[in-house]
Amino acid sequence: MKQFFIFLLLLAFSANIFSQENKSTPALTKQDYLQKSKKQRTTAWILFGGGTALFVAGTIAYQEGPGGLILMGVGLLAGVISCPFFIAASINKKKGLRLAFNYQTVPQLLKYNFAYRSLPSLSLKVSL
Repeated sequence: MKQFFIFLLLLAFSANIFSQENKSTPALTKQDYLQKSKKQRTTAWILFGGGTALFVAGTIAYQEGPGGLILMGVGLLAGVISCPFFIAASINKKKGLRLAFNYQTVPQLLKYNFAYRSLPSLSLKVSL
């Protein structure tokens, strides 16, 4: 009887596992990656700046007493936490900057006149 209940329990879990919906997430566009990168970079700079300010305040407070060690530790931790955000922002920016295929109009000399023709080209836009 005990084995029967264990079998029913396993059957109930396996039926639930195989009957789940498969929801695929939509692919992110170039603008989504660039916006995500910008938000991550802003978060990283806020953490880095706040961590630096807390570390400096902790250093000043440590001269007065040992209470500044906590501020120094929190500031150092915030500075370390900002590193993965910088890395993720650069990865997302690289994903957003992809090659694009478009047509460019180029002047071409035809029988003593310039004519503009469309030629296919690959372009990479890098914002500085």
